[in-house]
Amino acid sequence: MEEREERILSSPANLDVMNKRIDMIVAHDQHDRLGGIDKPTPVIVGQQDICTPPFYAEEINAAIPDAEMAVLGGTSSTRKTQNPFTGA
Repeated sequence: MEEREERILSSPANLDVMNKRIDMIVAHDQHDRLGGIDKPTPVIVGQQDICTPPFYAEEINAAIPDAEMAVLGGTSSTRKTQNPFTGA
């Protein structure tokens, strides 16, 4: 498992793959259902996230009653900025 994690974390993001991810995320719009969430909900986003940037998280946070948003500085879900397993 450690070897797989290292391989994933050390690979640069492929622009074609990132574009396909963004298209998939936009096509899977469930915004109209978010108001029905009736539990406290954390909305977590990386400050440098390309596929789901902070402004998307802000929209999600505003649409969910009792949501709490956290922006993680200097991080992204699409490229290596810090190894979450070692903190390096």
